[in-house]
Amino acid sequence: MSIDTKRRPSFWTRLVGLPLLALSLFMAAGSALTLADWLPSDLERYRSYAATAACPADTTPRRADDCLRQVPYTVERAGRESAGKSQTYRAVLKDGPFGNGEVDLGNPDTLAGWLSPGDRVTATVWRGEVMAVAAHDRRQTTENEPRDEPQMPAALGTAAALLAVLFLVYGGVLLTGLGYSRITWKRHVWPLTGGLFAGSLIVGFVTVLLGVPWQIVPPVIVLGTAGALRLFLRRDEPAVPRSRRIPGVPDPAR
Repeated sequence: MSIDTKRRPSFWTRLVGLPLLALSLFMAAGSALTLADWLPSDLERYRSYAATAACPADTTPRRADDCLRQVPYTVERAGRESAGKSQTYRAVLKDGPFGNGEVDLGNPDTLAGWLSPGDRVTATVWRGEVMAVAAHDRRQTTENEPRDEPQMPAALGTAAALLAVLFLVYGGVLLTGLGYSRITWKRHVWPLTGGLFAGSLIVGFVTVLLGVPWQIVPPVIVLGTAGALRLFLRRDEPAVPRSRRIPGVPDPAR
């Protein structure tokens, strides 16, 4: 690539490339942690939980038990909590051998209005954490329960990797001046950043709902980003003037 002679960044503009390069390293580290740690650990945790059997009835409950145990608790308090337009239902449990404290029961419509301070509930406990709470012939899982949703970390890890590349390239553009007039923040980097973040979330949610294998998520996001980048660059290409057509002479092949 040749150095752009039409438009060069100023000294202060070049300095902006430094934090972009640092941001690129941060995004790369986040992507590595997500794809190499978060995703595998979530998969292993869900598989272990799905294969777990009930604890023997004649054993003493222990925090490290790798089995499902039904443990009685007392409700200290319970109620809805609002965050914008969404609501969740939380309960504080006590008098258990372990796992005492607040649990997030998610959907407020399942147990809302049914739990009161002093109620006795039966909790499903695994590895010292409350997985579900049952009371009044109702049962609600907690946010601690492992779920088969690896598509979301796969989407976020892929998006972080692509953002790392994007910030690395544009940071280099600002520092060196190469391609400065061709790649701009307003027309290319910012739309790609917002679209990549929003698009990855949408791909993650949709694939979770459809149960699509998580291995499909990264290629979909990469191909979508490559297509968007190609469209952004093509729209800035100058239009090729059409030559005047001579009667009887066919148009040249394009």
